[in-house]
Amino acid sequence: MGAKIAIDDFGAGQTSLRYLKKLSADALKIDGEFVRTMCNHPADIAIVEAIITLARNLGMRSIAEWVEDLDTLRALNELGVDYVQGFAIAKPQEAENILAASSASSFVTNVELIRYLKAQRTRYSGADDQRMERESAL
Repeated sequence: MGAKIAIDDFGAGQTSLRYLKKLSADALKIDGEFVRTMCNHPADIAIVEAIITLARNLGMRSIAEWVEDLDTLRALNELGVDYVQGFAIAKPQEAENILAASSASSFVTNVELIRYLKAQRTRYSGADDQRMERESAL
């Protein structure tokens, strides 16, 4: 069994860039205060984008907390965030429901969000097919 380490609430309170040099983490979780208000405050978008870029440059994944609506999810997707969590995706679930689910998208109930996620899946699977065709042609 393996484990992954994430630095939680990055950008808030006592988190420091110094931690990034000292800790061997797999992911940075962007503090939800920046994510929750990012569509209304340009400074929050800049901070979120900087943390996503920092994570990528350090070989880490980025995780956005408090994703509560489709507009925020779209903005995060455009910025290149790796993972999201929040009520837009699902409310807290019982353990047996999580273990029985085929994926996190099993919990999405918002119809507009379901359409968006399906469109993204189709878009990315098409890009993967094109990449595989290019690689096999080489």
